[in-house]
Amino acid sequence: MGKQCTAAVKQANKILEMIKRNFVDRSKETILALYKSLVKPSLEYFLVRNPYLVKVVKLIDSVQ
Repeated sequence: MGKQCTAAVKQANKILEMIKRNFVDRSKETILALYKSLVKPSLEYFLVRNPYLVKVVKLIDSVQ
């Protein structure tokens, strides 16, 4: 479980870095829309598969 959690967090951080590199408009609305459409679904998918791990929730919250 730990490896899967770490992989999900790494993937989310990579997506956030991609957003940071490729989008000039950094208004709150734009970043929030990109986060909700690209990052959040992958984190929620992992959380649905492993809802009872406190460590998982803490790692996922660190991304948010």
